[in-house]
Amino acid sequence: MDEIRICLVAVILGGGNPHFKPAGRQLPLKLLDSTTTAAGAVILRYEPVKA
Repeated sequence: MDEIRICLVAVILGGGNPHFKPAGRQLPLKLLDSTTTAAGAVILRYEPVKA
């Protein structure tokens, strides 16, 4: 995997299911860029940290 892009849209809810399930291991990531759209969403670009 070369890059991960996540788009966050803030929504307030009273409860629910988590979007991501707990992982068995963690993957260290480096934030490459963050951009806020006109609608208020945040786009985050990450790359895995090379060992």
